[in-house]
Amino acid sequence: ITNDKGRTFNVVILRKGDTYGLENCLTHVEDELAVEFYDATHTHTEHGQFVSRYYVKTLLESVERTYGLDLMGYEPVWKIDAHSMAIVRIWLRHQQQNHKS
Repeated sequence: ITNDKGRTFNVVILRKGDTYGLENCLTHVEDELAVEFYDATHTHTEHGQFVSRYYVKTLLESVERTYGLDLMGYEPVWKIDAHSMAIVRIWLRHQQQNHKS
């Protein structure tokens, strides 16, 4: 997804059994889906520079969410604007529905 400042992020779903973290040394052991945001302008990992991780249900708690997401308060370009976040939430709902199937 690309924010309103032109910064591109890779958004990655973590399902139970998926590896993550530095050199994929951790395993997601929970049934709950998680989502990670990476700054794609940096090449620290295959997805970019890790920025933040959330549970999908946290980002979807309210059906009527119309605001963006500040991924890292001290970094001005690491913000997802409301329009871009709406697109992410649609994608997350789809991922969540496929996970339940």
